[in-house]
Amino acid sequence: MVGNEWKTIDSESLPKQKRANGNEIEEDGLDLEELFTVLRLDKALASMRRRWLLMTGVTTATLLGAVGVGLPTALTDVYVSKVEILTEPTTPEKDLVSSVFETLGDEQIRNQLSSNRRENLGDETRKKVLKSPGLLSPVIEQLQQQYPGMDYETLVESLSVEMLVENNVLAVAYASRDPKQVEDVVELVGQAYLNYSLEQELKDIRQAIAFVEQQIPQIRSKVNEQQEKMQKFQLEYNLIDPEITVSELSTKINTLEQKQIDNKLQLDEVRLGYTSLEKDLAEKTPDAVTAMAVTQDPSYQQIMNRLLEIDMQIAKESVLFLDGSPRMEILRQERENMLGLLRRQQELAKAELASKIAELEGRTQILNQTIAQLNDQRNVLHSVGGDYADIKRDVEIANQNLNEFLALREGLQIKAEQREAPWQLLVPASDPEALPKNLRSLRVNVIVGLILGLLLGAGSALVVDNLNKVIRGAKEVQEIANLPLLGLIPFEKQLGASVPTLQTGAFKSFHATYMNIRVLSSEMPIRSLAIASALGGEGKSTVAVHLAQAAATMEQSVLIVDTDLRNPSIHKHLDLENEQGLTDVIHNNQELKNVIQQVPGHENLFVITAGSIASDPIQTFSAQKMKEVMEKLEANFDLVVYDTPSLLDCADTYILAPHTSGVVLVAGLGKLKPLALEQAIDELKGVGTPILGTVVNQVVK
Repeated sequence: MVGNEWKTIDSESLPKQKRANGNEIEEDGLDLEELFTVLRLDKALASMRRRWLLMTGVTTATLLGAVGVGLPTALTDVYVSKVEILTEPTTPEKDLVSSVFETLGDEQIRNQLSSNRRENLGDETRKKVLKSPGLLSPVIEQLQQQYPGMDYETLVESLSVEMLVENNVLAVAYASRDPKQVEDVVELVGQAYLNYSLEQELKDIRQAIAFVEQQIPQIRSKVNEQQEKMQKFQLEYNLIDPEITVSELSTKINTLEQKQIDNKLQLDEVRLGYTSLEKDLAEKTPDAVTAMAVTQDPSYQQIMNRLLEIDMQIAKESVLFLDGSPRMEILRQERENMLGLLRRQQELAKAELASKIAELEGRTQILNQTIAQLNDQRNVLHSVGGDYADIKRDVEIANQNLNEFLALREGLQIKAEQREAPWQLLVPASDPEALPKNLRSLRVNVIVGLILGLLLGAGSALVVDNLNKVIRGAKEVQEIANLPLLGLIPFEKQLGASVPTLQTGAFKSFHATYMNIRVLSSEMPIRSLAIASALGGEGKSTVAVHLAQAAATMEQSVLIVDTDLRNPSIHKHLDLENEQGLTDVIHNNQELKNVIQQVPGHENLFVITAGSIASDPIQTFSAQKMKEVMEKLEANFDLVVYDTPSLLDCADTYILAPHTSGVVLVAGLGKLKPLALEQAIDELKGVGTPILGTVVNQVVK
């Protein structure tokens, strides 16, 4: 760093120069950790995508080899004939037998009968039975008369028996080089299977008949027992059917409850009229009573009308006569008589209301008692109704079982006399068809070859990709470098051609990178940066230019110095001349102000190109003049960015970088090997160079 003593580094302490392609960096092999990394699914898939051509070639070669092995045997033709038999067709007798076995009878007898029935045979067990020597021996004896070489092993080896469970179809096929033999075998085997089904059916029928004959007396006895139990129950409770009686009681109760509601409404209405009349009689004169109990009575209305006439006559006569006149006295007496009649009428109405209330209350009591009695009767019937329902159900079940067994016995006896094979020939034996003898083997070879080819291809892709392994993700850079990740620069083809505009996504990435660099050291500002990379072609110079431009947009004076004297490129990035530059200042005493160029369109961005004088970079960077130049540049610019040579290509950077604020290590994805990155970091640390962090370049989103 400027201000420190300029260090002299001899050639022995410098790392050996490496070729630009990094071929001298050798990896001893795959250790366990690398192997586990390769086997991780995401990296394995990425490796296969990169080596898809190799994987395709290995898979194709393996597949062709497998086909070549199986093809010769597939050229010999064989003949195949097939027959399809419908097994276990549904019949009423069979359904009845099954239902009876499941629901009735002695447990031991039912288990014994059911264990021997064909329905209990699994598919694999049935196939073994159908291909058993006992079943096929008669077929073999008939075939041997025409085909002496036929034996059990020969027959079973080429005989295919498959159960199509979804439709109860038995598919039988036989393959041989002799078409006549194929036809004969399929016909005889198909007939043998039909005979087998008939024998098993008759065996089941005989067992079922014996079972039914044994069960009928027991079921009839159970029917009689249940019927006697029902009769005793009906006599005990004096009823025919509790459900009917309960329904009748419920209807009566509902009717009485409705009457109870109507009676209550009427009682409330009468009580309200009685209370209103009683209040009027207590508080008002007879002629002022307005209770509906009296006002709606026609007689009462007549009296009130007469009273109104008298009042009107008194008012009229009072104009002509004095109050004590006989005429006025007569009218007043008549009025008093009318008031007496009103009072008697009111009292009579009150008495009638009281009588009505007593009548309704008595009716309410009777209804309540009747409903309670009916509810008690219904509750009693409810309590015994369950028992009656159980008995009734038992009687019905017993009768049903008896009828089913009687019908079953009759049906089984008829079935036994008919002697019809339960299995049916669905598709007769087909004409022999010529097929490739080992077509199945060829298909197996193809499948095995394809699977093996894919495995070998994937393995080859993983091995080759691992042997040529390069870093392809920012996470790998972090794991290897163990340094701060300063920035992620996206891959853009036009990025290296010119300085990006302020609106591009790439510029935002460089701006964020520079901000991360600034916050690394809050105590001592970073005044100079050495932009380095392990190998060439990682975008180091591009990062240097754009990082400087990002810093310049933050109102800082920024200078880019091209110190890659072996392969200068900064002037090409910025489209500037390289007539004078750093080497002219160091070796030709050229003034700094004469070699500093301002980048067009960027007010705060300046550049010193490499210069036109050819020189030894080691000698140039070790010169005292270089120290003075670096100190002067840091004094005049806020930030100096040095574009340095690749670390593993030459030793130039190890002389220059220790005298800057630190190294920013650029890692280009898809080009850099892990060992190269590790070696570059180790050698930088070996010469005491501070490494600020890494910038991952060419990140593909």
